[in-house]
Amino acid sequence: MNNSFPQKKFYVLTFPKTFKEDEVKAFHNYGSLKLSDYFKGYSEGRWDAENKGWTSSRIPSMIDLEVKKNNVIINCAESEYKYLAGMFKLALSSGKNPTNDIVHGLSIEMMPIFEDATIIIEQRGIETEHAPGFCDFPTASQNALMYIKKAPEELGLDSIYDMKRFPKAHILRAFSGLSIKDISEINYVGVSRGLEVSLDSQVNGFANIKRDGEEIYRLKSENRFIYPYSDLIHLIESIGNDGITHSIKEDLHGNIPKPTKQTSGFGFVDSSLGTILSILEMGNPNLYQEAKNILESKGYEIIELKRNIIFLDSLV
Repeated sequence: MNNSFPQKKFYVLTFPKTFKEDEVKAFHNYGSLKLSDYFKGYSEGRWDAENKGWTSSRIPSMIDLEVKKNNVIINCAESEYKYLAGMFKLALSSGKNPTNDIVHGLSIEMMPIFEDATIIIEQRGIETEHAPGFCDFPTASQNALMYIKKAPEELGLDSIYDMKRFPKAHILRAFSGLSIKDISEINYVGVSRGLEVSLDSQVNGFANIKRDGEEIYRLKSENRFIYPYSDLIHLIESIGNDGITHSIKEDLHGNIPKPTKQTSGFGFVDSSLGTILSILEMGNPNLYQEAKNILESKGYEIIELKRNIIFLDSLV
């Protein structure tokens, strides 16, 4: 088994149907996440050295999930953000994908689809250690205790396992100018885990936003790009392109993301590619197959999961 890191490989599970916000539930059924003393010491040492004065937030960590006829059940242990960060830092420094001390977290990414049929993506800064220069949807975020305190009180968010309100909190934090009433019902479509830049696992879906994307984009445009939803396939075609010898799709304002240092081309976070594939498969199977073929032609290994019960630690 190839356990090198990074590698152009990701897992994607597409649900058999779209599940609504109250049909996906997460539970704390596994106590505290079991990690080796060596890994905990490494993670705590890096955290203390690099994040002086910061408290490591409590987070869920997915252990397994079951897709049933009418709902999806996610069973979690509990951990801390410093161990999630430590897993990535250790993989980066060792060049190895972890196979024992794995912290999956409970990340949610909702593709925001605005009333004018646009989407907004964001390019991560080059100063960040986690996927610098790669793009994803700005709504992608971990469920974490620290974000409960930042959520609007009227949202009623009070649990790190809340799969109904937490994605809305992520959306509101990502897009200033939105209110709770602007967010239509959350729709879940699948789960993914990537081994190129992300390592953590995430639950994916989309949310229809009852505002024009152009209006929201103007409120914060730095490092962000606005595209028609219909350009998703063109974004897939642009992956790996340097914008010189091979073009990168321009957004509605004629802007393009800069190539990443890691790939020397346009990069999209691996787990977010899972989000896009699942949404395409739900809406247009032919377009999904086209997108999958393009990614495979660019060197990605895509593992499609077809089981109803998934043990997250098996996705290595």
